[in-house]
Amino acid sequence: MPSSLNLIKGSFIALTIEFKYHLNKIMIRITIALSLFFVILNGCNPDKNVNQSALNDLAGGIISVEGTQFKDSFDRHIILSGINKVNKDKKMNYIDNDSLSSYAQLNKYGFNCICLGVIWDGVEPEPGKYDEKYLDKLEEIVIWAAQNGIYVLLDMHQDLYSVLYSDGAPEWATLTEKQLHSTVANSIREVDTAHILFIEHSYFGNSGISSGIQPLKKANGEKDDLVAYAAHAYDLSVDTKNYDNPSNSRVELIFTRINEKSQLINIPVIVGEWGALSGDSEAIKMSACFIIGLFERLGLSNTYCAYYKGIEQDNYFKNVLIRPYPQYTGGVLSNYGFNRETNLFTCTWEESPDVNASTVIYIPDIENLVNESILLNHKISSTVIRSIKDSKAAYMIIPVTGDSVTRTIEFTINKNQASFSIEAKTNR
Repeated sequence: MPSSLNLIKGSFIALTIEFKYHLNKIMIRITIALSLFFVILNGCNPDKNVNQSALNDLAGGIISVEGTQFKDSFDRHIILSGINKVNKDKKMNYIDNDSLSSYAQLNKYGFNCICLGVIWDGVEPEPGKYDEKYLDKLEEIVIWAAQNGIYVLLDMHQDLYSVLYSDGAPEWATLTEKQLHSTVANSIREVDTAHILFIEHSYFGNSGISSGIQPLKKANGEKDDLVAYAAHAYDLSVDTKNYDNPSNSRVELIFTRINEKSQLINIPVIVGEWGALSGDSEAIKMSACFIIGLFERLGLSNTYCAYYKGIEQDNYFKNVLIRPYPQYTGGVLSNYGFNRETNLFTCTWEESPDVNASTVIYIPDIENLVNESILLNHKISSTVIRSIKDSKAAYMIIPVTGDSVTRTIEFTINKNQASFSIEAKTNR
C-alpha cells in the first residue's frame, strides 16, 4: 500500500459535456475506482517521518464550485494549472505509453491537473460493447495522477466529431442521434452527484463571440451547483502557416469574453484547451507569456494543449508554463502574477476566520529563490518551504492567521541563488 507521502491529494472527476456520449458505463467504472482509492488514502498508516500538518495542507480533497471559484475541501480557492493528455491514435488504443513516474514528473513541473482525453471509439468500438482494457487503463491513469497530487478532468474528446474525419465518435455512431447537454448531464447524475460537470462553448467562441451556454439544471428543474465552464480558446493563427505570428489583441478579446460569460452566469472557468504551440522561437515564447499573463490577471485555471515528447526542452514550456503560482489560497485570492522581466512573484489574498487551511504556493526553482526578496506580511512562524522529491521545485506553505486580514507575499527568482528563509513584511 502506498505511503502517505505520495498520497498528498485526492482526485476529482469532472466531465466535459458534448452532444453524444452514453456515459453510464465509464462513469460507474471511474467512480468505483476513485471510491476505492479514497478508502486506500484514508486507511493507510501515516508515515511517522512526515510532517502531518504540511501533508494536510497539500491535500485538497474533493473540489466544489462557489460562484466563479473552484474550492477545495477546506474551502480554499484553488487554481488549477496543468496540461492535456490526449492520445488520438487508434493504433495505440488511444493510450500513451506512460507510467507512474510520468505523473511524478508532471507534479515536479507544478501541474496539479490534467485534461485526460477519453475517446468514444475507444470506450465503445461497437454498439453496446465496451473495451474493458481501455477502461482499465483509464482507471490506472486516474490512480497514477492521484498518487502524484494531480486532479483529473475527463475530457470526452472529439475533433470533427468522428473517427471518420478525425477522432471521437466511432464510425457506427457518426450519423445517429444528437444528445443535448441536459440529457447527458441527467444520465451522469444518475451515477455521480459528487463531481463537477464541465460544459463547452461552440467553435465560434474562438472568434471572440460571447457564448450562449447556460448553467445546467437537474432533472427536477433545480440548478445544478456543480457545473463549470471548460472553455477552449485558440488564436486564429493556430494550424496555419502564420502560427508564430499571433495577435495579442485578438487573443485578449477571446479570453475577456470567456471571463465575462463566467461572471454573467456565475460559474468558474478552466480553459481546457489553449496554445497548441510548437517550436522554440521567441515569438512562440512571447505568445505563451502573454496568455499566461491573462490567466493570472483574470484568475483562470487552465490545462495547456497538449503534452508531447520533448516538450520539456522547448523554451516556452520550461520558461513560461512552469511558473510560480498559488495552488491553494487560504481565503479569497485577490490577485497574483509573475513578472518575467523582473522575475518578481506577487500574491494578495483576503483571509477570514472561516478558512483554517494554509495557502500553498508552488515554486519551480528554490535553488534560485532570492533570500532577501521574500517578503510576507502577518508572518506566521510555522511558514515552511517543503521541497518536492528529486527536483528543484518546492511548495511554500503559509498558515492562516485566523483573522480577517489582507495577506501579501512577494519573492524573486534569479540565477545563482541558493539559500532561503522567510522574512517578515511590515504590515501596511
